[in-house]
Amino acid sequence: MRRSLSIAIAAATLVALEGRASADDGAPVASPPPPVATAASATTPPSAGAAAAPSDPGTSSPPRAVPDYDGRGDEPTIVSKDFLDVRPVADRVEWKGVSLMRTPGQHGSGAVLTDMGRTSGFVFRAEGEPTLYWAGDTILTDDVLDVIAAVRPDVIVTHSSGAVWGPGTLIVMDAEQTDAVCKAAPTAVVVAVHLDSLDHSTVSRADLRAYAEAEGIGPDRLRIPADGETLSNWAIG
Repeated sequence: MRRSLSIAIAAATLVALEGRASADDGAPVASPPPPVATAASATTPPSAGAAAAPSDPGTSSPPRAVPDYDGRGDEPTIVSKDFLDVRPVADRVEWKGVSLMRTPGQHGSGAVLTDMGRTSGFVFRAEGEPTLYWAGDTILTDDVLDVIAAVRPDVIVTHSSGAVWGPGTLIVMDAEQTDAVCKAAPTAVVVAVHLDSLDHSTVSRADLRAYAEAEGIGPDRLRIPADGETLSNWAIG
């Protein structure tokens, strides 16, 4: 897989592990496959927040010596999890030929947003590579649509499990919002992750595929990778 894409896909997988160090809450319902560790060892994982940095030595955690780029000001918490090189991203940063631009996210709405807070996504660019937008832990908002319109990414990674919090408030995209992303970026490949891995999810892989097909979005436009699957063909059609 190309470098800029592997960074973002590995990052999105790592975010799906949030809370794994506290396994007694039952949140993770699937174990990370071995390729997660392999991908992380070759790249630098951006972090959507402190919860996205797993600290259990028994999990597929990223190597502690590589840079961890954080967009939320959670550096002290991430450092406390034994990461050695934590670099906050106010706007954008360059790393080994890859440009990372921070983007805004919203991890819920209403009263739930007070608990969950604002989040960050990242746009990845590298010479000769597709432009990738990892939206991160966010519902679909005007900010997300603005990034899509301004950047015109070739690949968009969404968290699409329809996870809910508190009184059933959506905290990441569901099938309807993921479909809206596909329609807002008709020339992009959308990669839906965060599926079949958390107990507060309301959308499965099968649910998302069925909804997308009913809306005329085929598997070439919306990729829903299985656990451990590597994606490398980004052509549509």
